[in-house]
Amino acid sequence: MSNEWVLASLGNASGTMVLGERRYRVDAGRLGFSTSVADDPTTLDSFELAGSSGKLGDSEDSLLFFGTKVDLGCNNFTLSATLSACPKSSSVGHQLGFGLFVLDTLAPQSKKARHRNMLAAGCFRARRFDTYEYGVRAVAGHVAHDAFESGRGRRLDSRRVFEALPESPTLPNRVVHRFVVKKTDAGFTCSVDGGGNGARHDVLGCDFLVAQDASCAYVGIGVAGQVELSVSGLALEVEPGQASHTPNDEIVLSLPDYPFRRELVPAPAVPAAGLASADVLWAAPDGNAAGSGTREQPLDLQTALLVA
Repeated sequence: MSNEWVLASLGNASGTMVLGERRYRVDAGRLGFSTSVADDPTTLDSFELAGSSGKLGDSEDSLLFFGTKVDLGCNNFTLSATLSACPKSSSVGHQLGFGLFVLDTLAPQSKKARHRNMLAAGCFRARRFDTYEYGVRAVAGHVAHDAFESGRGRRLDSRRVFEALPESPTLPNRVVHRFVVKKTDAGFTCSVDGGGNGARHDVLGCDFLVAQDASCAYVGIGVAGQVELSVSGLALEVEPGQASHTPNDEIVLSLPDYPFRRELVPAPAVPAAGLASADVLWAAPDGNAAGSGTREQPLDLQTALLVA
């Protein structure tokens, strides 16, 4: 395992970090500093990460990340930290995020590198724009060298919500929770505040995180969007272990960041040749997805929005 911790802007994210008495800024698409063994962040009482841009969404994952390498093929680990977060009032939205991350690859030198496999435990949106929603976010299906592609083979999973975790009644109140991501020979266990009463979720296997970079994964702290994050009690324990397979149905397609809707609704199949050639498509509440879009054969509202 590397003793080197790096600060990186992944995708279109940017922000600042205060580590000890030093302050750093990293702009979108840049790799920041590396700490030395003598300046191991796990020995510090606290440090600050403040995102100024970025988002976690089905279109991209851009975040400010501070972490280190771990070889998942021959190691298990336990990563834990207490996170005190306060989103800025102007940034409250359903694409903010912060938490503990396990990333398949960094590829930080380009703003276009916005797609990577990941597993994370934390907060990944403001539900209905007024309460936090905590849980496990998993992204899988990307292959080698496609961190620059637009969602090819993308799979998202947001079923694992920490339902027992109290939500903040309003934003931008500061909230404090301790998150843990633990890798075992069987996969991952993600938990918050002790993991009891529904605040724990398991993810089988780990090989979905060695598709883009087969040599290692990157574990650490991440923040997306305008969120001020105070990190304390950071601990990383590594021990010998082995890789395991993630079943195909373990991570399923969904839309975790879309307001008011949890599962992806497949687009209806509408043959382009069957639609009206005029600039105006007719739709009606009692329309049909197979309609031609004329006044006599209107589309239903959902189909009309998708093909307009």
